[in-house]
Amino acid sequence: MPDLFQLPKVIPLEQGAVMPGAKLNFYVTATSTRQNTYTTAALATPHANPVVADADGVFAPIFLDPNLPAYRVTLTDADDVIQ
Repeated sequence: MPDLFQLPKVIPLEQGAVMPGAKLNFYVTATSTRQNTYTTAALATPHANPVVADADGVFAPIFLDPNLPAYRVTLTDADDVIQ
């Protein structure tokens, strides 16, 4: 069964404000190789990478494939500044 990715905080914040357009970048751990995440538990449709938050700073559900190597994730703001 695929894993549902969950942030430590439900909505990422920057200086107490939501981060519209924030981006989650997924990689193979210890590399710069991008790794797929998926829109549903069926793992049929990959997300764009990075996954972009909506205008409220909320990310759609992100499913991880347990058969792929370990994931590394970075959070950036809409301007690609690592948070």
